[in-house]
Amino acid sequence: GMRGNFHGAINNILQEGINKLHSQDDLGANILDLRFSKGETIVKVGHVLNLSADQISRRQRQAIASLSKIIWAKEKELRQLEKSRITNLLPAKSYSKIFGQGRLVSKIINQLRKEGRPNIIFIVGLGGIGKSTLADYVVRKIIGEIQLEEVFWIRPQNYRLNNPSALATLAVESLTLEIAKHIFHKEIPPIDYPLELRKYLASARCIIVIDNLDSEMNLAKFVSQLLIFSPHTKIIITARARVSGFSKIYYANVNELSLHAATSLMVHQANSIGLMNQGEEISNRSKHLYNITGGNPLAIKLAIGMLEILPLREVLHSLKRITIGTIEDLYHGIYSISWKTLSSDAKKLLRAMPLTGEAGATIRHLHKITEMTKGEIINSLQELSNRSLVEYRGTLESKRYGIHKLTETFLRNEILK
Repeated sequence: GMRGNFHGAINNILQEGINKLHSQDDLGANILDLRFSKGETIVKVGHVLNLSADQISRRQRQAIASLSKIIWAKEKELRQLEKSRITNLLPAKSYSKIFGQGRLVSKIINQLRKEGRPNIIFIVGLGGIGKSTLADYVVRKIIGEIQLEEVFWIRPQNYRLNNPSALATLAVESLTLEIAKHIFHKEIPPIDYPLELRKYLASARCIIVIDNLDSEMNLAKFVSQLLIFSPHTKIIITARARVSGFSKIYYANVNELSLHAATSLMVHQANSIGLMNQGEEISNRSKHLYNITGGNPLAIKLAIGMLEILPLREVLHSLKRITIGTIEDLYHGIYSISWKTLSSDAKKLLRAMPLTGEAGATIRHLHKITEMTKGEIINSLQELSNRSLVEYRGTLESKRYGIHKLTETFLRNEILK
């Protein structure tokens, strides 16, 4: 059966190509039809078309050359479609460039290219350091390079359980459910998901991204349950904490940006939110901004976002007053200043964002929970996204908006009390 299907598929491709060739070289296409579809000899084809065997051979060679061009173009188009299909499974891209992580990117990509284990890649670093961006960037890069069946991007729900071990099991179960639902739709009952998924992943080449793994859970238990998936499947996990005791894991530690990379990010961020004329001033004062924010991309973006409202010297002045002990203090201070510079609509919308959960919310959902008009929501989202206070979550087809963990912590602790 399989062989028959394969030959059938090949014949369909050839037939499609020959049909297309008719419009470019009708005679050549007729020769190929008679020779290959009907299996006639060159001499017989010559009789039918009233040409010598030499002429038929020559025209057949030209037609085969044209046909292979047509098939190659089709192949390229199919690859491009496949690449787009996989890329559309990723969250909408929320950045246009990444800065200062070139070496780390190469190391992760090498791990993704390799067959077998370690097939779990932990991208570890502080909040706001750019782990999700890095994961998104390497996956987009590898999609063009290796043939993948599927890419799954999963943001685990944050369950409030006090039992780290139960939390790990629950996370693996919901992960299995989400991936299986996507692959099998309604074809098999959920009770068969774990087994069928293992069978599927044994032969299919996939990437699973588990973005923003909750540090409250028992990470070792979570990882050991993932290890039953086949080594064909590459699993990228972004997390704040690393898990010890596994040789089958590759660790990628994301560090702060250098002053040089941070300065490029500052100028790029200012340009991307429409503050082109401030680039030079930002470059000149980048050292001051860097001394306060360090090389933390989110802190840098939040600070640049305030420049929509305040002049740079004022932003620097307010930031300098933050007493910094921990990274949390830094963010707390930046968020407090940032909050004060928002319009009342934007504040209203941001207050509602912690209700949207990990998947984020559509504009319709936001309209339901805030009762703001669609216009007010769209304007507020633009303002909040320029301030790096909301981020894209959904795919290009279904745009969703969510907030960073650090933003959520600030809102829950300070604004929603």
